Amino acid sequence: MGGHETSCIASKYALAAKKQGKFWGVANMLFDKHPADEDAIIEEIKKSHLGLDIEQLKTDAKSKEIEEELQSEISKAYARRVIGTPAIEINGVIYMGSSPYDELKEKIELAEKRAAK
Repeated sequence: MGGHETSCIASKYALAAKKQGKFWGVANMLFDKHPADEDAIIEEIKKSHLGLDIEQLKTDAKSKEIEEELQSEISKAYARRVIGTPAIEINGVIYMGSSPYDELKEKIELAEKRAAK
């Protein structure tokens, strides 16, 4: 699947956390911490104090439902030619890589002008 060695495992845990209303908390924390393997992912989530049911999270992360959701998201990204993170889509235009706030604001303003035409 490419990408960081544990990105798919981390993604499964973030998607599983969504079932407990904590997707962004887990996704952001794992993106920042870059845990080396599944055990490290679980430890980081435990240390995060996000209040997740860890056993349910583990079960959900290994479920067919989460696997299918992840594969669907990967397919959508490839179809849009998104091949890495971070990426952002504004009004149908995909920007790869991180952007400083002022640059991102300019891109949004440009998209608003294009949309108003």
